[in-house]
Amino acid sequence: MKPRRFSCALGATLVLASGVQIASATLSQAAPNPTAVMRMEDDWVYADGTKRITLKVDEDSLTKSEMDAVDGAIGAWNTATHGVVVIERTSGPAHHVLTFENKGWTERVGAYLCQSQKPDICTDSSITLDRAFTDQARVTQMQKRVLVIHEIGHALGLNHSKEPRPQNGEIMDAALETAAGYEGDGGSHVTSPTVEEIDAVKANYMALP
Repeated sequence: MKPRRFSCALGATLVLASGVQIASATLSQAAPNPTAVMRMEDDWVYADGTKRITLKVDEDSLTKSEMDAVDGAIGAWNTATHGVVVIERTSGPAHHVLTFENKGWTERVGAYLCQSQKPDICTDSSITLDRAFTDQARVTQMQKRVLVIHEIGHALGLNHSKEPRPQNGEIMDAALETAAGYEGDGGSHVTSPTVEEIDAVKANYMALP
């Protein structure tokens, strides 16, 4: 079974693979509960139903700027989902692994690869950010953070928007995975996922038992 994918055009109704439609909605105000007891039979669900996603990051191999971008991106997603999904950074075994490497890609600045899923959520993936891009003097701290938010969005089950509209601040705009998307102040206007993108992530994880 293929992972659910979502097209995130602003103001559009999202349709899951199951046929369920999601429109813009008021988000739950429930706060994350990172101290909740885990159910042993399911390593990504807290006892209170909060979905836990772990992200492995080798803090020793990252610069302070890179760590700030990662922590900022995690905070953006955790704040956006209001506790339905909680991303935890760890140095041990995790669902997803994030690295900054010198890849020297000519156009792409980040990459996401899903290794396995359970059943419709990716449970083993890698996120790679290219230092050949992120280390450039012209790349701002906010742009680094936006790139990480974008790639984590893939790990949460989001695909690129069908109709890129960067002026509307869609975090899953395909342009934000390319160097061209960050020309000038490109990407700097994107600070958090849109309501539609958030609803898609929440619906995907709420469907888990």
